[in-house]
Amino acid sequence: MEEPLFRSYLFVNISLREYQQVLQTDGVVRFVTFERKPVPVPEEQIMAIRQFLNLEDAPDLMSGKFEIGDRVEVFRGNLKGLSGNLVEWRGKQKVRIEIESIGQSIILTVPKSYLKVIPTPKTS
Repeated sequence: MEEPLFRSYLFVNISLREYQQVLQTDGVVRFVTFERKPVPVPEEQIMAIRQFLNLEDAPDLMSGKFEIGDRVEVFRGNLKGLSGNLVEWRGKQKVRIEIESIGQSIILTVPKSYLKVIPTPKTS
């Protein structure tokens, strides 16, 4: 049995002129928005997800220091460019990363050595 990677989400590549037309499609409820404006998902993140789905084998996990809640980015391999928040470790090779632009998480099999922490600006 197959199921969608992100339940209840459909990605569309449209122009702003097509926005209202898509909203009138049966089953479409709304777009992912921020401050009432549609949020585009960067093409490199879509490509990284597609490449991930085509992976057959994942390399072994290597050491690194990451904490739950860290902003991380995959900086090499098939998922290069994918970024989000580290939500949890799942076993030895799997991590759950929340992809900010769609507010959903995905379970990834990626070595720690392929991840880097993205520094967040410090507030004073």
